[in-house]
Amino acid sequence: MEVSGLPEGVLARVQVTGPGGYSRTLTAGQTLAVEAGIYTLRAEKTADTHPLIRQAYRGGASPSPTCVRPGETTSVAVAYAPIPTSGRLWLGDDSADRTLGFARGNLAAGGTLNPDPSAPTRGSEGLAFDQEGNLWVLGGTTADPHLYRYPAETLTGPSPTPDRRIDLQGLTCLPSGLAFDPEGNLWVAATCTDRVYRLTREQLAGAGSGRTTLSAGVILQVDNPQHLAFDAGGNLWLGRGGSSDGTTVRYDRARLEASYSGPPDRELIASDGVSRLDAYRLAFDAGGNLWVMAFGDNALYRFTPAELAGTGSTSLTPSVRVYLNVGALLYGMAFDEGGGLWVTYTADRFARLAPGQLSGVNSPGSPVIPERVFTVGTSGTQYTRFPALYPAPAGLPLYHRLP
Repeated sequence: MEVSGLPEGVLARVQVTGPGGYSRTLTAGQTLAVEAGIYTLRAEKTADTHPLIRQAYRGGASPSPTCVRPGETTSVAVAYAPIPTSGRLWLGDDSADRTLGFARGNLAAGGTLNPDPSAPTRGSEGLAFDQEGNLWVLGGTTADPHLYRYPAETLTGPSPTPDRRIDLQGLTCLPSGLAFDPEGNLWVAATCTDRVYRLTREQLAGAGSGRTTLSAGVILQVDNPQHLAFDAGGNLWLGRGGSSDGTTVRYDRARLEASYSGPPDRELIASDGVSRLDAYRLAFDAGGNLWVMAFGDNALYRFTPAELAGTGSTSLTPSVRVYLNVGALLYGMAFDEGGGLWVTYTADRFARLAPGQLSGVNSPGSPVIPERVFTVGTSGTQYTRFPALYPAPAGLPLYHRLP
């Protein structure tokens, strides 16, 4: 096996299967002694190491399948290439319905950055990556499809073109959030209908490039669902807004196989000890803690695994509450490889909170100043939204993580 296209120190990951149930994963170019027969080689995605965002690579083996004859040697070439959306931080820009990319090499210190690319994606809300590095985004207006998918290869090019344009049957307003579950099904929240819809992996794959209407096989009735996140066990968590400010709810994995209109399996009501904190965006860290953005309070707070466990409704005061600048516009967050947290910040700015800044309790009058603050240099940018990076760190319960 001869491997090309990977930088020094980045190992190939090639699955070899053959006669009699033979299966082995190779991590480098090498010679493998096997019995005669037909063998199939599948190059799996791999990635380098980096303190913020990894660069991922995908490959292909040729020829595959390949025939190994008795007493002979067969050569197989495995060629890798970078996945274009990896190694960047991505942000939605709602001032122009575009998606902005920022190369990891420019994120070591704060300052003014010009995005590369600045992609016109017809929407800037709810950015989510699938396992192949394709970007899913919510449509920007009611005239748009509810969902667009932009292939990784075109998103960084001069003319990004979606290859999926999907409407949800019965939904006549804009969705509010989306997230993939561990099996690759896509869940879409809509505050206007008080529902969360599931589109299966098979539906997404078969949608084609034309505008397509899909019917959700599973629908959850949820009061004012804002944003979604799945934990390591495949349970669905939602932040609920409006009349349910400060309510974070869980629907257990076993509950997600059929439509459901009953109460959640777990409900957490957060307060600062005096008044309720709202619940907006969600993200899990590598330790299994759930972080919640309180948009109206300009704050982040944390639920521990012990607090997340169990059933029923619980009111509590989170032991970690991080208050940011009163001008902060908290529209999303994403953890990086080093455990830092990327957040949307003030107008035309985004920021990174260092791991050491994600502890304890400060006061609104003494806000935490992120260790790195960036200003978007592109003209017309007003508010950034939904930070996302590909691939997700291996320790996070996200569908697009890599080992």
